[in-house]
Amino acid sequence: PIEVVREGNCLQFDPLTRIFVLSPSEKHISEDPNDRSIVLKVLFGRSSVLLTGDASVLAEERMERLAGRLLKSEVLKVAHHGAATSSGDLFLHAVRPSLAIISVGRMNKFSHPSQTTLERLRQLRIATSRTDVGGALLLQSDGKEFFLIRWRKLGFL
Repeated sequence: PIEVVREGNCLQFDPLTRIFVLSPSEKHISEDPNDRSIVLKVLFGRSSVLLTGDASVLAEERMERLAGRLLKSEVLKVAHHGAATSSGDLFLHAVRPSLAIISVGRMNKFSHPSQTTLERLRQLRIATSRTDVGGALLLQSDGKEFFLIRWRKLGFL
């Protein structure tokens, strides 16, 4: 079934799986289409991942105020392919991921990810996996921990 979700919604599919909708807000419509990206916090047992779409620092700041501790996640899918306009210091401190995944095409015309974003992640000692360097990634969880599988190692590329 198709379901329209909004900021503040929580979907529960089974006893282990919950998805929190953290953005966008209907009240704070941004002129920037990137800030209308859906942001989801996925919990599976004790594992958590934050999927940030193309949210900018402005959307991140709003989520920090509204979601607070809910932002803390084991894995962060870095927003906007690692653009300098996303993944601000305060947001990264709030999320405190052990792993950041940057989904970005090789040799893209925007030169993503930005060196600024990579340096922020390095300074906070957040392990980083990039699709432009290592190819597609598969993230699996048993509800206790995540397992990162490189698609190439599975023989698909």
